[in-house]
Amino acid sequence: MSEILYSQKHIDFQKQVHKECPAYGSASLIFAPMVSELCNANSINTLLDYGSGLGEVPQNLELDHDMDVQLYDPAVEKFVDAPKAAEMVICLDVLDAVEKDCIDGVLDDIKRLTTKMAFISINTVQPESTSANDDAKAGRDFQPLEWWLPKLMERFELHYLSRVTTGFVAVVKAFKEPSVQ
Repeated sequence: MSEILYSQKHIDFQKQVHKECPAYGSASLIFAPMVSELCNANSINTLLDYGSGLGEVPQNLELDHDMDVQLYDPAVEKFVDAPKAAEMVICLDVLDAVEKDCIDGVLDDIKRLTTKMAFISINTVQPESTSANDDAKAGRDFQPLEWWLPKLMERFELHYLSRVTTGFVAVVKAFKEPSVQ
């Protein structure tokens, strides 16, 4: 893959935030029940948490079957290994923190890794707990749904979309490859 997914400066900053703020990324735990429901309803056997932080979401899933889970986060030493494709990819509260010139590369990477579906949550408004200055330093860029939607739709089939207080969640499906006859 030739697209750049992140700069070293950005990863160094994210590592520092993980070190200084143990709760960093835990807001995404609110999505565990929805992810559980999707995994159970669609008999998902492999899951990739893309931008997993400390890996808390998969630990909080309530599943009715066994599932192989991978965690990937380039800012967390134990989760830096390149991920493998999975039936379902979750990317929770990550994309608004991706450097703007890397967003297309990251979305392409998520597309490449998704064999069935993805559950994506994106913040479009600045959380009350942070200042605009902190967010700028973290590389966070809160774009509206209308900015994100075309980017998602050129890579996936939109299955479900809902606005939430902090932004939106989308369930997208991998495009089916045309059958060769």
